[in-house]
Amino acid sequence: MLLVRHKQISDGRLYGNKRAFGKVQIKAVFKSAAISVLRGDNAFRRKYDRMRQSGVADKAARNAVSRALAATMLGVWKSGKKYNDHYQEVMQRGGCRRQG
Repeated sequence: MLLVRHKQISDGRLYGNKRAFGKVQIKAVFKSAAISVLRGDNAFRRKYDRMRQSGVADKAARNAVSRALAATMLGVWKSGKKYNDHYQEVMQRGGCRRQG
């Protein structure tokens, strides 16, 4: 499954393009996950509520939650650490500073 569009080149000659197929499926997975996560009391729901209270449209707020969910999933996957629901909120308040 391709996630990125790329050109097929051999000996300097362009002979076709490969289209990205996985993008639609991955997008659908994260959008449906965002809808599911909004049913609970968690950091994503609080982000969504803050955005809606500040006047952001429902669709835009859901898309932002979907992107935040994807970014969080990637970070948890790469770091191997457990997910902390309050991590972002603690960081915004300045409660957890790194020692340098």
